[in-house]
Amino acid sequence: MKKAVAAMFLAVLAAAAMATEYTWKSSVATGEWSDPANWTGGDGTSCPGDGDSVVFGDAESDVTLAANVTVASLEVSSVGKHAFRSDKTMTTRTLTGSVTMSGTGGGTLVLDSVKFENEISDLAGLKQLVVENMGWASAKSSAITDIVLVNGGTLYSDAIYGSGPARTFGKLKLVGGPNRISFSQYTSYGIRFASFEAVPGSGAPVVSIRESANNGDRPLVAFDDATGIELVGGDASLADATSKIPVCPNFMLNDTDTLYGKGACTIVNGEVRKIPQSTMLTTLAGATETDNVCLSSDCTLDADVTVNALLFTGANIDLGGHTVTVRSGVFREGDKGMFGHLIQNGVVKLGRPDALGDGTNNSDARNKVDFAVDGNSDPEAGMLAHNAPNTGWNRYATYATFVGTFAAPPNKDYSISGSMRGTNAVVEMRGGAIRRTGNHGEKSLFRGVSGVGSINFQDKWNCVLWLGDLASAEDQEYFNSLAGRVVVGHGGLVKPGCIDYDGGRRGCFSIPYVTPNGDLPKLSALEFRDGAKLKVTLRPDGTCSWLDASQTQSAGTFLDVTLAGDLVLEESGRVKGGSGPWTVLKTGKPAAGFFANAGADGRGIKGYKVAYNVALPDGTYGVQVTKKQSGFSVKLR
Repeated sequence: MKKAVAAMFLAVLAAAAMATEYTWKSSVATGEWSDPANWTGGDGTSCPGDGDSVVFGDAESDVTLAANVTVASLEVSSVGKHAFRSDKTMTTRTLTGSVTMSGTGGGTLVLDSVKFENEISDLAGLKQLVVENMGWASAKSSAITDIVLVNGGTLYSDAIYGSGPARTFGKLKLVGGPNRISFSQYTSYGIRFASFEAVPGSGAPVVSIRESANNGDRPLVAFDDATGIELVGGDASLADATSKIPVCPNFMLNDTDTLYGKGACTIVNGEVRKIPQSTMLTTLAGATETDNVCLSSDCTLDADVTVNALLFTGANIDLGGHTVTVRSGVFREGDKGMFGHLIQNGVVKLGRPDALGDGTNNSDARNKVDFAVDGNSDPEAGMLAHNAPNTGWNRYATYATFVGTFAAPPNKDYSISGSMRGTNAVVEMRGGAIRRTGNHGEKSLFRGVSGVGSINFQDKWNCVLWLGDLASAEDQEYFNSLAGRVVVGHGGLVKPGCIDYDGGRRGCFSIPYVTPNGDLPKLSALEFRDGAKLKVTLRPDGTCSWLDASQTQSAGTFLDVTLAGDLVLEESGRVKGGSGPWTVLKTGKPAAGFFANAGADGRGIKGYKVAYNVALPDGTYGVQVTKKQSGFSVKLR
């Protein structure tokens, strides 16, 4: 027995001796975790792994993980900006190990599609903790640290009986969404924020709060200062128990750990509270713009109506070809869900530009309605976010009267069909692909595409996706006759990347080339025509949002790319003169034409130089942008 214990002790000592401290090099800002050149420590040929300790000092860092990583401990400076990112947006990588922050504070920590498995034990004066694109974080209290949730980020708390009081943080800032605040099922203590701010972005600025089975009626999220929280509707209180309780569109409550949420919320003394369905009207007949309505039995609408909020639960609802205007934008399932039921045959007009359109947890679409948004005239502004976690969300809803951007659920595909004619609608993808519904020769028309994802019609590339207007009879004839093309026409838009916490876009939209099935027409061309736009964000760290049209089929035939229209360049942060180049578009072979606003010589965009068909190291060709030097210098003799 003694020998066995001694052997175990020696094994532990040996393992401890093998453990190494790795430090991210101060000279490296952006790099791969798996690249030994980015680390000091170890043997110079390996990267941190099991049993190792890792330190990120005060120098800023931006680290990409291509796989899950486990270490013994992770220490990150609270000075400057440190970002941990997955190599694929909306595909979460995990970083496991004891996590601490150190230093004098004032910095930013970003988790972009990266999950810290362990709670951050001390935020050490961090200015803001940013969790975005399916990232995940849990942290001890820090009253001076703002929590920024972006496009599906999650803040988690496992505070349980005996481990209170509530977690406390600075401002809760929502940049797009829906986002999540999640709690352990054993939670009895919630999270309290100093204040609140909602910022429109890549998705509606909404947060879904997981309710705990053990917290009773105690609210889990509260604010010291609730003046920044929007309330829409009447002036009744929860105690009044009437249908005119004001709705807060930025919050949902849910009893499972998913992004979608059910019901409607209000704010009482800074606390997020659920509005009981029992307080709502049960019919649209006689409802007014300050009434909340919950339809839980089959019905047919016989006239247009405006309400404050509309829940639908366990019922078949026929809108009778009429329009229901929902002032608060809260148009969601109720407590019973909609499995086996439909809401259909009419228009649902959301009365605010940023809304969670529906939150369903069914395996098939339950909304066969035409969505619209009231009070918005800009297809690039506002956002209708669909958030059903399962497939089928997009099978029946249409956007013929919709003006704005509508977002797919994270990692879900969007299937076009020949009936899609959303001429003022921009489709934003969040990790999924735009596909065809299954038929040959489908032709769809939208204003534009944006986000992170792809256009992938698989083996039926005789489909057509036209973005923009059919501005002339010639365009209409071309649209009807062509096959296997993506056309960005007059007014059309391609806007790659999802909104980052700083307001710029980050990431890639791609058009993968797929071998055609038999003798079906293959995807042959991507065309940017007069009046089209490719809009990208240039970032000070040398990255940009970009369009990838470079992939090829196995036979080696590349996509034909024709350039016209405008290249629109936006900066995120201060981009210095002389910086670049940024590759904003990649093609498999040289593109024809040039962007009209840049000119053939690339000098037409003020402050920038655009170069066409630059040969890249991977054998592809790029449209590259460089920022020109500005100002002048004086040399003294």
